[in-house]
Amino acid sequence: MINITSNRKGVALLLSIGILAIMSIIATSFALNMKLELESAANYLRSVKALYLAEAGTNKVIADIRSQVATNSYADVISYVSAYDTAEQSIDSTETTYQVTIGAGSNYGEDQKVNLNALDDTDYVWITRLKTAGLTSDDIAKIIDYRDADTDVTSQICTALGTWENCTGNETGTKNSHFSSVEEVRLIIGDTKYDNIENDITIYAPIIRGGLLAEYYNSISGSSPTVVIDKTSFVGKIIELDEIRQWNWSGWYNLTGVAQNSMPGTDGDWGGWYETHDAEWAGGYLLTSVAGYEMDTFGVIFEGYLEILPAEVGSPVTFYMRNDDGAKLFIDGTLVVDGWWNKEMDPEVSGSYTFNYAGWHPIRLEYYENTGINGLCL
Repeated sequence: MINITSNRKGVALLLSIGILAIMSIIATSFALNMKLELESAANYLRSVKALYLAEAGTNKVIADIRSQVATNSYADVISYVSAYDTAEQSIDSTETTYQVTIGAGSNYGEDQKVNLNALDDTDYVWITRLKTAGLTSDDIAKIIDYRDADTDVTSQICTALGTWENCTGNETGTKNSHFSSVEEVRLIIGDTKYDNIENDITIYAPIIRGGLLAEYYNSISGSSPTVVIDKTSFVGKIIELDEIRQWNWSGWYNLTGVAQNSMPGTDGDWGGWYETHDAEWAGGYLLTSVAGYEMDTFGVIFEGYLEILPAEVGSPVTFYMRNDDGAKLFIDGTLVVDGWWNKEMDPEVSGSYTFNYAGWHPIRLEYYENTGINGLCL
């Protein structure tokens, strides 16, 4: 005899267990998805907070450094930045805080390392750091000669403001262009010395877009047109921003030859070079008079990089310059505009240069003033 009722109960039980299992799986899956969604939302919230914290810290550092640049020397600003350390800052009422520390020693941030593509014979802060790490003056001179665009052998380097040390550089087999890799330094100083400075050097420190680094000297020698800037009279550096257009008289000429009444950034006629440094050029020294740099007879060497777009490659680009007294412009180490004699702002001088590749090209503008009115417009 077959028990049909009992078999039906068994099937029903199996179906019930199967349905409960499926529902359990669905509920578990839903719970896991909810947990993942909550974690994803929390991660997004934390990433947004981290972004705003990073921006807050960056803006704080920029503001603090800008305030230093307005009133302190280049060397003092470098020292300030290398030891920068903020107190813990809070941006809301919760535990969200940040603290910015740049610090010193061998663990420099990338922008605080010795930039091989900017190092020259006047950078006594960087030179001292390299010498402390074990390099000799000759080693440093050879590094400078390898990269700089000129063909002059470096014979002196500045080890402190007003102190110069004799050295022997080398122009044989040099690149005369910017470093593409820090590994290139091995070719110059060897593996052992490279290992000593590896953590202190970079080629990636940011280039100031549209800006130049100006070295100031308070003495020149020789007579026009063979004036020489006395490199041992170095007095400091300034980051020059915006246009190279300065004038220390009651007017300046724009590039169309039209006289203007006052220089942008000054407070009217006779505004003068030193005031535009503070206002328009964002100088690293706060000058209150021409005597601040003994600017009656002086020399300036501007250096930086010019960005060339692909559309500008292959066709001559003309550069125009007005200067009082002498000035000359080099691009990729080639003399492009020559106005190196005692002259007034008129006549305008010009020159053309054809760029053979897109990207950054080294630019060097040398200028001297031999008493009286001074002006420069590029």
